[in-house]
Amino acid sequence: GRNSLIMSKAVVSYSLIQRERWLVAGQVQGVGFRPFVFREALEVGATGFVSNDRFGAMIEVQGARERLDELHRRITTSAPKLVNIHSLSRQPISIRTAESEFVIAASEASTAQSASCEVTID
Repeated sequence: GRNSLIMSKAVVSYSLIQRERWLVAGQVQGVGFRPFVFREALEVGATGFVSNDRFGAMIEVQGARERLDELHRRITTSAPKLVNIHSLSRQPISIRTAESEFVIAASEASTAQSASCEVTID
């Protein structure tokens, strides 16, 4: 009946959701890159996070393929002036079913740096 049609549509649309890990190398730290990615991800309706890593930045992004492609286009063509992306690799990963927002995550580098500072202080 009608309920099975609605259910099958929901399953189809859910199966179109994808998640990717994007590794961004270049001058992307201290230049407003993470807040820029955050704003653009909210605008396109993607979920996930952006964080700094030792090579630049890492983005995990989830949503329909069109949303991921649009976010990729915006990041590579409309980034702030001081951002200089050398490379951006995209890798498919497993979706997170409970995720409902996009956030700026704590960076690996700052966590490691504060930990090493704590160790060296007498």
